[in-house]
Amino acid sequence: MSLREGQAFEMEFPLKARDGSFRWFLTRVEPIRDPDGNVVRWVGINTDIDERKRSGDQTADIVRLLVQSVEDMFIMLDPDGRVVTWNQGAEARKGFGRDEIVGQSFARFYPPDDVAAGKLARDLAAAAANGRLEGEGWRLRKDGSRFFAIVVLTAVRSADGRLLGFAHVTRDVTADKVMADAAQGRRQIEEERDQLLALSTDLIGVAGFDGYFKSVNPSWTRTLGWTSAEITGKPWLSFVHPDDIESTIAAGAKLAAGEPIAFFENRYRCRNGAYVWLDWRCIPMVTEGRIYAIGRDITVVKDAEQKRAELQRRLVVADRMVSVGTLAAGVAHEVNNPLSYVMAYLEMVLEEIRALSGGSSSGRMKELEEMVLEAREGADRVRKIVRGLKTFSRAEDERRGVMDVRPALELAVNMSFNVRGS
Repeated sequence: MSLREGQAFEMEFPLKARDGSFRWFLTRVEPIRDPDGNVVRWVGINTDIDERKRSGDQTADIVRLLVQSVEDMFIMLDPDGRVVTWNQGAEARKGFGRDEIVGQSFARFYPPDDVAAGKLARDLAAAAANGRLEGEGWRLRKDGSRFFAIVVLTAVRSADGRLLGFAHVTRDVTADKVMADAAQGRRQIEEERDQLLALSTDLIGVAGFDGYFKSVNPSWTRTLGWTSAEITGKPWLSFVHPDDIESTIAAGAKLAAGEPIAFFENRYRCRNGAYVWLDWRCIPMVTEGRIYAIGRDITVVKDAEQKRAELQRRLVVADRMVSVGTLAAGVAHEVNNPLSYVMAYLEMVLEEIRALSGGSSSGRMKELEEMVLEAREGADRVRKIVRGLKTFSRAEDERRGVMDVRPALELAVNMSFNVRGS
């Protein structure tokens, strides 16, 4: 082509020596032209490049050996993404022999979702446009198993910029990916655990058998008012109510013996001096020297129980008072009827004595009159007592309102006097 067009050219070729061996020469040919520009003859120069050529071949061999020996997967692709060649690392990790894969599209190593999305074409276009593309993702082996890889895709061009293909280097980092995912999973679990501990209303803590808490969640501060440093800086007994110290020590002894506690109550002192009731669940880990404890604030429950007990006590007293009232009403009824007869007869006897005496103040009649008067006075006291019992027994008639307390006080005094006098 260069001879027909009259252009200078060069070429390499081997020449046979007298001893039958071959040596490499570089031939450069230049045209000689007349004034009109026509080629009148050619001038050629041969340069012995045998040593350089053989050195270059050795370098190529070294490079080829290096490519074959590296553990990473080195793959040459043509401009359309078909496999041109690959090293032993690729063969070992992907499972395809050289003859099986050369000429095949590299897309067969992509997961189905990436194939459907045209990922290989996008990667090749990006590498061709930018000269290089780095990324990571899942790849497939011959048996269909997956591995996670870091990928470097480099565009290979000729001296004149023509795209010759792509150098594709893949490193299997599945183990690193698994470890990274596991570490991320652990971090996520720890973050979720810390969030749960922060949001929990229960008092959650880790204590040692030395009598100190090692760590506590924020609910301790919200419930007791002490900071976590204050709680972990003092023995737990320093927060316990004096009346609960003995039972708390006994519970600690059970934990030290490896016995879990499913139910235990004691009182803890708050920063403001008040005490709250806590219900504990504790699990000892003797080999670790740790106690895992969860306490729940049951102060409201305890207060409700105390109020319920007081209400029950009042109900019992009220019931007893009702019984006493019923008894009093019965007694008042039984006494009141015969008392009326007694009072009436005493009045009649008194009138008879006065009539018989005719206003005389003789000794015997006077004595009889005084005796009847005393009897009537005693009966009157009994009548007042009965009236008080009847008033006491009519609790259902109780009405709230403004009243003059003097009659009530007078009645109470009289009842007290009559009882004492009788």
